[in-house]
Amino acid sequence: MAARGLSCGDKPPVWGCHSCGGYQQAPDAEVARMLLSDHQLTACQMIMLSLECPADQLLASDYNAWCELVYSPLAETDYAEVGLPVPSEREKDHQLFAINYTPDALIQATLPSISRDWLTRAQPLVLDSNHEVCILEESYLAGMVRYAQD
Repeated sequence: MAARGLSCGDKPPVWGCHSCGGYQQAPDAEVARMLLSDHQLTACQMIMLSLECPADQLLASDYNAWCELVYSPLAETDYAEVGLPVPSEREKDHQLFAINYTPDALIQATLPSISRDWLTRAQPLVLDSNHEVCILEESYLAGMVRYAQD
């Protein structure tokens, strides 16, 4: 992020979804289920925030490439075992940041912070009796904005 002029200071970045199964399509219950555990969904109230932020305030990357190259990367010996060359840092950067907005793309975004001016919707996430994630249509935005102003 720093290399792209986005500073978080001493705070971690905010992580979110930019496109899930379509350009600028918000995550659905299936994506929430993939990313959140039962414990996370029951131990505290989880809220899905929808934002409209300036493009220069986010860093978009390919979620699948991030998982493969950053979260659980192959060791050099693993590449050798399957007969593939170890990707260079430049190749990794290209895989992570050369975004291809295909219908099945999962594009993540990191932001240095969130401005309340960007907030457009806030919806609670809950588990149903079958442990499926439900995104409630009821928006908590009005209450959140009131709370933020107090």
